[in-house]
Amino acid sequence: MVYTVAYVRIIPHTLCMRYLGIDYGSKKIGLAFSDEAGTMGFPHAIISNTPRLVDELCALIAKENIGAVVI
Repeated sequence: MVYTVAYVRIIPHTLCMRYLGIDYGSKKIGLAFSDEAGTMGFPHAIISNTPRLVDELCALIAKENIGAVVI
């Protein structure tokens, strides 16, 4: 007999976290961060859409302590 267990991470609505907003384009990507409360967004940078895009975004998410990504 095989049992499957699914894990779901539930985040309470009272937990504050930063969001990363991504405006995806074919040549350039716009990035925006939210404040610590997650209520306001602010422009951060425009980066080129290159094959290293995912690596750059992962590094930025880790560096800035991003809790969720909005595309």
